[in-house]
Amino acid sequence: MDGDISTGDRATAAREVGLGASLPDDAVQMTVVALTQCGALCRDGAGIDQRVDIELVEPVGVGDLLLVRAGVAIANRSSGPGHSVT
Repeated sequence: MDGDISTGDRATAAREVGLGASLPDDAVQMTVVALTQCGALCRDGAGIDQRVDIELVEPVGVGDLLLVRAGVAIANRSSGPGHSVT
């Protein structure tokens, strides 16, 4: 399925976001397409949109790449300051 993270990419992604050497098997990479008052609207690699709780990874900006598990962003893989939630 598009949006899945390969085994090699899982370890790299986990280290990048400070989760050790592993990610939950059901974590999916999603791109933020819009910010809402209740979180973010994100799109996976298959083009499917989903509402995501971003409280754990704020600040988040449109275009950020998030790791999402069960509708909750567990890591923001985008770098740099200035992610606006306005």
